[in-house]
Amino acid sequence: MAFMRYIRPPFIVKPVAMLVLTSMAAIGGVHSAHAAISDDDSISLVTRSTVNQPQPPNRDSEVDGLSSERLLFVIEQGAGKARASYLVMAHLDGSNARILAKVSGALFNLTVSHDGQSVVFTQQQQSFPQLWRLDIKTGQQTLLSPTRANYFSGSLSPDKQQLLIAASLTDNPEIFLTKVDGSEPQQLTYDAAIDIAPQWLSNQQGFVFISDREGLYHPQIYRYDFASQQTVRLTNGHYVANPKISPDGQWLSYIAKDPQGIITRVLQRLSTGEIQSLGSTDLAEAMTFSNNGHWGVYSQDNTIGIVDLAKLTSVQSKKNNRQRSEPILQTATVARFSLNELALAEIEISDAIIREPQLIEYTD
Repeated sequence: MAFMRYIRPPFIVKPVAMLVLTSMAAIGGVHSAHAAISDDDSISLVTRSTVNQPQPPNRDSEVDGLSSERLLFVIEQGAGKARASYLVMAHLDGSNARILAKVSGALFNLTVSHDGQSVVFTQQQQSFPQLWRLDIKTGQQTLLSPTRANYFSGSLSPDKQQLLIAASLTDNPEIFLTKVDGSEPQQLTYDAAIDIAPQWLSNQQGFVFISDREGLYHPQIYRYDFASQQTVRLTNGHYVANPKISPDGQWLSYIAKDPQGIITRVLQRLSTGEIQSLGSTDLAEAMTFSNNGHWGVYSQDNTIGIVDLAKLTSVQSKKNNRQRSEPILQTATVARFSLNELALAEIEISDAIIREPQLIEYTD
């Protein structure tokens, strides 16, 4: 499995950019011209899709505090022109699953709003990657990329009034602040390097993002402060990407690749800088967080795991002369769901891959 993908000419993007696009979807040609979006690029939505097959029993109540939580994730099926991607919501045991969106292509870079009511994602079919916003309850979709450009990812502000986007509006991928509908972009980063993957801080005073400005092909995570318009580097690994911020602002989650190519999930406590390794992973995807910040969610071997962050126990080990914490992930995982447990008549599970799981609070 490739850790990163490349965009084909005419627009060449360094590997860090494609890591954020997706580590698993084979992205087609990406272009640099700007024009109006055509109807052919629209996304197909299925609102409140029901399943006629028997459902497994609902076991959400077995874990205290998770009875109102739902899983939101992407299922990817096929490859090349035959690729199909589905945005799915289900109970924690895979029951009551329904398809919220379907794309004949790639759907990736999910970012759930802080209130868990909407999700911003990138989708690409045959042309430019586009940003979409989906209201989870109503199924209403909004296109957030009004021009033909490479839109890599987006992040909705905690108050849902503004949007951070990473896009090649000025050829080189930079980060922009826009209105909630994606209009009136205001450029925030100006660098010859790749600046992508913005994620709001919970206090809305800044955001984190990825850049390889201090080392070609060695991206790191930076924090941008709106008041000072300054950036501060937060990580010092060999290759760091895919940042996620917990809604309570306590944790930074990301993936790190060492010089030998081993990919590891990492948690970093923002107040102290303490680093905790979650072990190696087969996906270039960081752990995500629930809306209340109590739970972490990850995917491994087509299985979703839910972690109680308060139960993370750790042992100390030394690596590269630095003290690190190695959380025992097994003891902190309170619930699991395998793709094989999902009953969806619309999807052939045997050749599918589960990606980018999120945990949201939702009332049917």
